[in-house]
Amino acid sequence: MQEFLSQAAEYVFKNHLEFIATVLSLVYIILSVKQKVSMWIFGFTSSALNFYVFFDSDIFASASLQVYYLAVSVYGWFTWRTQKTSENQLIVSRTSRPYALKMSGIFGVIFFGYLFVLLQTKSEIPYSDSALAALSIVATWMLARKKIEHWILWIFVNSYSVVLFWYLDLYFYSFLFVVFEIMAFVGYAEWRKDLQKKLSETV
Repeated sequence: MQEFLSQAAEYVFKNHLEFIATVLSLVYIILSVKQKVSMWIFGFTSSALNFYVFFDSDIFASASLQVYYLAVSVYGWFTWRTQKTSENQLIVSRTSRPYALKMSGIFGVIFFGYLFVLLQTKSEIPYSDSALAALSIVATWMLARKKIEHWILWIFVNSYSVVLFWYLDLYFYSFLFVVFEIMAFVGYAEWRKDLQKKLSETV
């Protein structure tokens, strides 16, 4: 047991940025389920750390994705914070068909854009990296707009990310996405309850 704890401590020390980013990301996902504005602060900080870790691991699309997360964290913070006290409060809503088609088109453009760039680099996983980055961009934007279906997109992203990060020896991130997968189901259930409650109040 002592040897195991010693090896675990050594691994954490060696991968301390990945560990800290994982802890911050866990706080972020818990707060997002609860629709707390403070989630964006933890999202911003974890994204900054993730950028360094991913870039250092040659996961270029996921690294650039963190820059997007930084920007959306700022946008989400101001949007949620401003509209929290507004008469036009941003509430959980469903994705309309036109909105879904629009997001699908954006996904396609981002995917092929990433793929074109990554095929020119030394990336070992250009297709997977591009797909995950594009889907994550769409899902995060839908989160900022409180679209409940963003949780469904994360279920797909998280399940694949578990395998991908394990393959890349980023074990903290692999564990993180196991938790993210569980929380995606919890988040969807919680947001669905909130949506049904607000719909019943308007009847």
